[in-house]
Amino acid sequence: MASIKYWIWLSDLEKISARAKLNLITHYGDPETAFLAPNGEYAELEGISRREAELLEKRDLSRVDKILDECEKQGLRILTLQDAAYPERLRNTPVPPIVLYLKGELPNVDDIPALAVIGTRKASAYGLKMGNTIASELANAGAIIISLLTRGIDEKAAHAALFNSAKCIAVLGTPHEECKHPLYDDLCAYGAVVSEYAPGCSYHEKHFRERNRIASGLSAGVVVVEAPEKSGTLLFAADAAEQGREIFAVPGNADSENCNGIMILLHKGAKAVACGADVLEELEPLFPGKIRQSSKKSEKYNKE
Repeated sequence: MASIKYWIWLSDLEKISARAKLNLITHYGDPETAFLAPNGEYAELEGISRREAELLEKRDLSRVDKILDECEKQGLRILTLQDAAYPERLRNTPVPPIVLYLKGELPNVDDIPALAVIGTRKASAYGLKMGNTIASELANAGAIIISLLTRGIDEKAAHAALFNSAKCIAVLGTPHEECKHPLYDDLCAYGAVVSEYAPGCSYHEKHFRERNRIASGLSAGVVVVEAPEKSGTLLFAADAAEQGREIFAVPGNADSENCNGIMILLHKGAKAVACGADVLEELEPLFPGKIRQSSKKSEKYNKE
């Protein structure tokens, strides 16, 4: 496999899109071969803009050693797209990150059901209760919880996983050192925290949309608890649907603003769920024998 320094070089090029980076790996086979490509060749490649080609031509390795030092200081593991430990579920998405900076132990999302439990930052008391309850039920059945760690339902789901001694994977839109969330250390100790952004990477608002594809890519399904009509939660659900993930939606009050997005999802074919068992029943065929059975099933959806 190519030297890790070339993976870091390519992953750290902030103005090169994730798709362009993947195109380079696909074309050359690995980043070291891409780095050593003849002058002027980048501009001829499909999917590489002229500006991206100019940046690649600089072949700047000046940050690599610093990033490696920071990874060692922070206890970060570098997982590349070609590593055997890289999750196959994520690898098979349209634009997987070429590098993951990982802290903790990454659970096996390929063999164990992983569910992203998401919702609006401005969750109601009902939304917080349902997010906590469903995440707890999923955790107790053996599922892995995927969280963006944003305030509200996402945060509640991560807390529920930890409280129930289950595995949780948090996906960041920043480098690790920028995460100040109070659950960060516990998640690293009892689950994993991942980011595609190298230590010292600049902040960009677009990163928080880009991380969606990683969180949904790690997931077998997405449970949406509350979402206004215009929200990042619906963008996440849209990204997940494009990846072929199962979308579940928790019904709420029809006259509530936080239910407007749920109604949109239901009209688009999301499956209505009221508890964790409703979700896991749908996933059982994909993970035979991997889900602990729960006696709690929504009677509303269990009637003949």
